[in-house]
Amino acid sequence: MHGGDIEDEGRPDRARALRLLARKSDWHAGMPRRFGRDPMTVLENVSALITRLSPSPICDDCVAEKLNLTVRQHANHKTRELAGTNGFERRRDICSICYGEKLVTRRN
Repeated sequence: MHGGDIEDEGRPDRARALRLLARKSDWHAGMPRRFGRDPMTVLENVSALITRLSPSPICDDCVAEKLNLTVRQHANHKTRELAGTNGFERRRDICSICYGEKLVTRRN
């Protein structure tokens, strides 16, 4: 075994191990990597999550939590961007995840 190599006793080589780790990280909150393309953007992930929950509404806090976004405002920005497009709407209602009465986003 040399330095940081893990190529011994039938274990995968370092490059293969790194590829496997990268592949695992492409699955973010149940959102797969788009085949042959870059990983999904935050906007695409937010859109997919809200669509998957449709017609149930979800608040920005729960969007941020479900997608592991580090900043809640990032979820807020993306849900506001979706509002009014392709059946997405924002309104004050009860979140289907946390049951708080908040500003939520849903898709009809």
